[in-house]
Amino acid sequence: MFVTQIISVSVFIISLLLSSVIILASLFKNVGISSLGISSWIAYFLILFLPFVFEQMLFQTAPEIFGAAYIFIFMNAIGLIMPYFLLVGTTIFGKQYIYRITYFLTLKKYSYEDVIRYRMKYESGIVHTRLGQRKVITYVFEIYFSDYHYSEFGVDKHNDRRITCIKKILENHRCRQNKRIDESKYHL
Repeated sequence: MFVTQIISVSVFIISLLLSSVIILASLFKNVGISSLGISSWIAYFLILFLPFVFEQMLFQTAPEIFGAAYIFIFMNAIGLIMPYFLLVGTTIFGKQYIYRITYFLTLKKYSYEDVIRYRMKYESGIVHTRLGQRKVITYVFEIYFSDYHYSEFGVDKHNDRRITCIKKILENHRCRQNKRIDESKYHL
């Protein structure tokens, strides 16, 4: 039982660190990361605590049924997986270089000459709520690099401060916009 508790605490701490990195990165305007709005970031941050609190209550009040704690450890592991996929492909725009987070959570360094093209497109859909249908438009900003990788992130408005800052940086470095390429070769 003690080993299970150590595993649960370590998974919780790692997921908490990854989600706090995402929250901190979303505050900077030169970091390309999907924004879900501040209320959903806070909700996501607090949702990580729910399985951990239930898990610790189960360990303290009913240690004889510690097998049920594996369900909450699994829920914490899902909380660990979600920020991982939000971080992969995140781009950080510096003065002379672009850094992209890879699958191994390491930074890959690109110069602005490595950018083949960038573009912004929009995706729309209809959301059904209790108050009726509502049309939702998400603007997706894509950046393609010369080593057949790309990064993308979505925002709610086409004139978002993050998008205008990143576009200005890319225009200052004379990166190409909307150049024709074969997108089937690219992978995140």
